[in-house]
Amino acid sequence: MADEQFLNPQERISRDLEREFHKDVPPGENVDATAPRTEAMGLTADALKDLHDRLPGLTDAELKRIPIEPEGYRLREGATYVNLRDPSLTPFVAMGGMVAEPGAALAPKSATDYLVWNRIVGVESPEQLDQPPDTPLP
Repeated sequence: MADEQFLNPQERISRDLEREFHKDVPPGENVDATAPRTEAMGLTADALKDLHDRLPGLTDAELKRIPIEPEGYRLREGATYVNLRDPSLTPFVAMGGMVAEPGAALAPKSATDYLVWNRIVGVESPEQLDQPPDTPLP
């Protein structure tokens, strides 16, 4: 592009890195790295009926607040996710090129309420669940 000659070195490096990160995106697909696509997609755990049984400790309102990455969505490298259909509910960090596989129900930590996230992944400390220290666990 003609305007690249006027970029300072840091801006040029940043633009090159952005191009490298999105090199597998088909031409014409609009990718905005600053806006989380999850929230724009609108899919939540509440829409997946099997999750109501798998996560019985969560209300319908809480399930509506858990965004789910759609099948084929490219995960953000370095971001933390949990597969709500995995019995262990063990969080993992996405690596470059990972995508949401068919049948997975991946919830991103960055877009999930921290109290709900802590309950999903099995945090047992009342302080981390915003409860007084002497509160019995559910």
